[in-house]
Amino acid sequence: MITKATIQHNFSRHATRYDGYCRIQEWAATELLRDPSLGSFSRILDVGCGTGNLTQRLRERYPSAHIEAIDLCPNMVALARRKSLGLDIDFQVGDAEIGDLGGPYDLIASNAAFQWFRDLEQTIKHCLSHLEARGVLLFSMFGPATYRELATTLTAVLGEEVTVSAAAFADGERVAACLQARVGHLQVRQETVTHSYPSLMALLKTIKYSGTQGQGLSGRALNRQEIQALECHYHERYGAIVATYQILYCLARRGPA
Repeated sequence: MITKATIQHNFSRHATRYDGYCRIQEWAATELLRDPSLGSFSRILDVGCGTGNLTQRLRERYPSAHIEAIDLCPNMVALARRKSLGLDIDFQVGDAEIGDLGGPYDLIASNAAFQWFRDLEQTIKHCLSHLEARGVLLFSMFGPATYRELATTLTAVLGEEVTVSAAAFADGERVAACLQARVGHLQVRQETVTHSYPSLMALLKTIKYSGTQGQGLSGRALNRQEIQALECHYHERYGAIVATYQILYCLARRGPA
């Protein structure tokens, strides 16, 4: 289990580098708001806002809405505030899993954050309790197939079973099960994005600086020979240094369908 302390450490330590390595998260934020059926909203909360990339998109789409945003990591929130000066967004540091979120809101949105919550079902219930009667919970999250090539390659080269932190993320069926009995309308869809990197170190830097390494390799550092062997295995098996990102998109509306 990835602890909150680990998550906070990973994101806070490299907060200033995050925006340079969050290409997939940016993609997911754009796709999340692409649904034309979303309609209009007047009071919005962004959960796990990070450096404010989804928050700014929400402001662009809903220019007259009251928007609040919350994140566990003070360094990320500080960056989000600086980036969003003049946009009339209320940022706060807090634990969205258990803290008072305020509201009620007609939209609670989140991008690439729900996979990190310790208790996904309880977090979903908590968010729904802060929505208006027909409010919408809209979020994207990474699924368990994320970084599958890396896990396979590490296992083959190191000669021991290696499980990346993403393997513990919830899949679409589990997400749907957490919501079905609690909402009037539910859409869960999945997208798989495969991205190529110029080197293994480029992939590892992306994982590190975007905060997605979870617990890493349990304190084990790769040496130069292992990195070379890993790159050779990647090219032999996949033809390039690639990473799969499994992205789940969820739209849940309270009340009758």
